[in-house]
Amino acid sequence: MANHACITIGINQYHLFQPLNYAEADAQALRQFLVEQSGCHPANCLLLTDTSPPIDEQSTYPTRDNIMDWFGEWCQVSQPGAWLWFFFSGYGVSTQGEDYLMPIDGNPADIANTGIPVRELLEKLKQLRSPEVLVMLDINRSQGIQGSESVGLQTVELARQLGITTVLSCEIEQFSHETTTLGHGLFTAALLEALRYKPEITLADLKAYLLTRLPELCQHYWQPVQTPLIISTSPETTHQLIFSNPVSSIETNNSESALAPNLGSSETSNTVDVLPITPLAINVQTHFSPGVMVPYQAGQFTSDTRTPWWLMPPLLWGAGSLVVLGMIFGVLWKVFTAEQAVEMSSTSATYSPAASPLPVAPQTLSRTPFQGSLATLDAAKNMIQPNQASGLNQAIQEAKKIPPKDPHYQRARAEIARWSRLILDIAEARARQGNFSEALAAAQLVPPDQQPVYAQAQQYIGRWQEQAQQQWTNQVVLQAAKGLIREKQASSYNQAIGAATKVLPDQPGYVEAQQLINLWSQKIYQLAQERGRRGEFNDAVETATLVPKNTPDYQAAQKAIAQWKEGKK
Repeated sequence: MANHACITIGINQYHLFQPLNYAEADAQALRQFLVEQSGCHPANCLLLTDTSPPIDEQSTYPTRDNIMDWFGEWCQVSQPGAWLWFFFSGYGVSTQGEDYLMPIDGNPADIANTGIPVRELLEKLKQLRSPEVLVMLDINRSQGIQGSESVGLQTVELARQLGITTVLSCEIEQFSHETTTLGHGLFTAALLEALRYKPEITLADLKAYLLTRLPELCQHYWQPVQTPLIISTSPETTHQLIFSNPVSSIETNNSESALAPNLGSSETSNTVDVLPITPLAINVQTHFSPGVMVPYQAGQFTSDTRTPWWLMPPLLWGAGSLVVLGMIFGVLWKVFTAEQAVEMSSTSATYSPAASPLPVAPQTLSRTPFQGSLATLDAAKNMIQPNQASGLNQAIQEAKKIPPKDPHYQRARAEIARWSRLILDIAEARARQGNFSEALAAAQLVPPDQQPVYAQAQQYIGRWQEQAQQQWTNQVVLQAAKGLIREKQASSYNQAIGAATKVLPDQPGYVEAQQLINLWSQKIYQLAQERGRRGEFNDAVETATLVPKNTPDYQAAQKAIAQWKEGKK
């Protein structure tokens, strides 16, 4: 894969959209993996993020102009037979049937002029010398903004028409999710797993893995279902090798490794992956159960393929093994029959207490401590509801009833730690949506004994309290600005704009303030046009000069001013 190339774009701190948490980390991780694990030349792997360093004194800050300039240069490195990977993690918006990727300076009030058209990107990729292109879009869909149509519909249609292999992080009506626990978006986490998991992977392999693992991660981290949408251009492309990872594999003498189960390909692997994280040992043809990523330790797995003792024929075990097995069976049989007796006694005591001539001893009907702790954990789990921090807190309080000497104490502590992290994840998700009051309520439910999650929650609480106060202040400012408006009075709109500019870019309510400013500047320009059409050129010029700079109507107002001044002459 040394002659392959990639461009990875990740944007966190948007100027006019709510910030994202891990888009930048997603792009950085994928680019680093391709360079370090697959042998891609660093010069052919371009990274554009909030903090990516300049290249030859040329900025890589992901503005619209920079992205388009770098994209044009990057396309020139393509070679016949080489795969080109294009990865974008950030906001996607659709307006008037056109899909756009939003750069860091994208304006939700002027999508067509500040966004990057998906059509333009795909058409340029189609013209490249290398026909093998893989586009991966981890699109965050922003609600409540102008042009909030179903982004992705046009992208899917264009990918099919142009024959460009494309992967969307979720289906059209779904949303992409992030999690603090992984420090990534769930789509990128699953993608990196797949690439580490199999040293040579086809699009069919990748599709099989993502379709299983991504919904599974959503379930594990209590997020709504997110299912990837994959557009394959042809059967040949589907089974073509898209990635080779020679760095992360070691040769073995086996025809198939336990660490490289079938991902949907008919070929078998003769390598064992050395993975920083080990996903579930899954087979795409079977049922999948929820799981987590487990740290891999050197020497944890070996390539020894001797048949396990429990699969050997009984005659090969030896007499000693048979005796031991017999003893184990006897103990298990006694336990089983004892439990049956308890159940029968319990049933008799419940439904016909007079039927038994002998009283039942109290200890016969009571649960053992082992059974009691399991019941406590089950009761705790039943209290949990998706995206409800209060339920998780109730589960934690229930699990704390298990004493330290109980055999399931450590398991309970592990669940408490996981539930505490999930509470903070829920709080962060609410804060990203601007719902600081509910974010604070959730974060305050993290138990004090759960470090370092509790310390992190306290930091967030301090920050969100300030943001909640600022949000309230800005709402008052915007309400006051709206109160200044007088219909058909241009100066009132200008005064309202002056008040709304007090909401700064890094404050809650900034996006709403910018939308109002653009709307009111448009109203001013419309009033100027009406006066110009009536021949009131002096009034039209005076009105048009009230349109502020850096608003969509400013340039049109300046042109109109020049024309009206000519008209006066």
